[in-house]
Amino acid sequence: MIAWADGALVEASSAVFAANDRGALLGDGLFETVRTVGGRPVWLDDHLARMRAGASALGLRLPEHAVGEGIRAALAGAHGLGALRITVTRGPGGRGLAPIPTEVQAPRALVTWSAVPAPTDAPVRLAPSRVRRNPAAPSCRHKTLSYVDAGAARAEADRAGADDALMLGVSGRVACTTIGNLWVRTPDAFLTPPLSEGVLAGVVRGRLLCAGRAGGVPVRVGPVTAQDVRRFPLYRSNSLTGVQRAALAGGAVPSPDNPLGVLYERLEREALA
Repeated sequence: MIAWADGALVEASSAVFAANDRGALLGDGLFETVRTVGGRPVWLDDHLARMRAGASALGLRLPEHAVGEGIRAALAGAHGLGALRITVTRGPGGRGLAPIPTEVQAPRALVTWSAVPAPTDAPVRLAPSRVRRNPAAPSCRHKTLSYVDAGAARAEADRAGADDALMLGVSGRVACTTIGNLWVRTPDAFLTPPLSEGVLAGVVRGRLLCAGRAGGVPVRVGPVTAQDVRRFPLYRSNSLTGVQRAALAGGAVPSPDNPLGVLYERLEREALA
């Protein structure tokens, strides 16, 4: 792993946050994980735009210069396939939940890069979770450090012998998985749940929707029911693994092909050209 903090490269095991940092104590911060190929980030601008939107919504002062410096430092030693993670906390604060005025915040930035293996072609095994996504919660609308719900759902999936969890919204309709957006291959289109179900606006999801609507692959946004995920083939999109076929225990047999994945690969090649 390559790690950058406080303007310098540090050891992966280094202590980089203060004992009163709100990110460590309260999950008060944001992060992005960006796929890199040969040391080049894929759709970095999209990830940074999402982080800026989250920071604006949460009243967190984003240290743009530090983030940029950290990205350049971490990518300087990157090679092959990797994951660039950008973490920003609100920084140190007093005890309790009282907000810190933006003008006096001292946010902290940590940027790391790690090599990752190429994703396999095997379908991702999904298990239903009892943990629900709440569209009114900031932790569902933005990519915050508060990932305890996803962690609990993933633990359920592990106990069920699955790779990931299928999460519903408070409405009872399908939302997403713990680490990606869900797609259902209906007879007329690839259908993905709306953000109003507590879905995070995935970078790959956004790219696929734009490209598909432009004539590549039929895609649309709409409610997905529990019956839909049992009747139709499933796919999961994620910034690090692209688009993978998925399967729910007791659901439809995974599709033998992956046209949504083919579209993703074309879009990535164009982004890196």
